[in-house]
Amino acid sequence: MGYPFQSAQVFDAADVNDLPGRIVARAKRETASSTTTTEIAVLRLDGIVIKNGWVYEICTSPLVFDSSVANDVIWGRLRTSTSGAATTSSTILDAMAETANSASGNQRAAGFSTLYESAVDGVLSVLLSVARIGGTGNVRFSASTSFPMHLWVRNGGEDPGDTGVEL
Repeated sequence: MGYPFQSAQVFDAADVNDLPGRIVARAKRETASSTTTTEIAVLRLDGIVIKNGWVYEICTSPLVFDSSVANDVIWGRLRTSTSGAATTSSTILDAMAETANSASGNQRAAGFSTLYESAVDGVLSVLLSVARIGGTGNVRFSASTSFPMHLWVRNGGEDPGDTGVEL
């Protein structure tokens, strides 16, 4: 695996997207999502240029899972689309369930870090959503100016493939 540039190649600003390790898209939200009992969109990144055979790391800051009642199960999802803006019906890339603490108003925080393995040259859209999958309350991701939600995509370069060993 090497860098996508050759010696003596002219390097211009458009080539910066091809540098592995670079954050190629990011979003920030400083307000809580709406409360919900079904899946709703919270934060989306569009127009991310991707390359066939490359891998991209999709991450969030710690997300504050919040419910109006005790013991709800809240599901955060990352969804992707290469055919337009990602929606709550797009392909699920990753999901994380959190059980609300034993009293309403108690919150827990957890973040995503997952990989997207590109099989096409094109444009990617990434959606962060939230849903209640168990319980009776209204759920949301909480955020504020002092504790914002972040979503970002980092270029991982050429995908080395699955080189791990299952034990």
